[in-house]
Amino acid sequence: MDEDLINAVADWRGTDQLSELEKLACEFAEAMTKTPAEVTDDLRIRLRTHLSEKQVTELANFIAWENARARFNRAFDIQPEGYASAAAPTGDRARPAPVTGQLIARLRG
Repeated sequence: MDEDLINAVADWRGTDQLSELEKLACEFAEAMTKTPAEVTDDLRIRLRTHLSEKQVTELANFIAWENARARFNRAFDIQPEGYASAAAPTGDRARPAPVTGQLIARLRG
């Protein structure tokens, strides 16, 4: 995936690099991520102009899974392993333990 496209997601409302559907997916993710979730009927209708009910359900499931993963990681203070950063990890982070290993270590320690 193009790095400029990835960076455009941060400014999804203002960029012209994302399609209407991609912007709707970002809006949907943002609405689902709020606590409490604030997905409007209007947003669901706009999504349905591009996607089937099954596709909207699959998208919602993916977003919900990522939200659950993020909240789980925060609950156990599991830190990122550097996959998203452009620079390679250095020092103690050069060979990070798997997330499962971090969690087990925290629970034992």
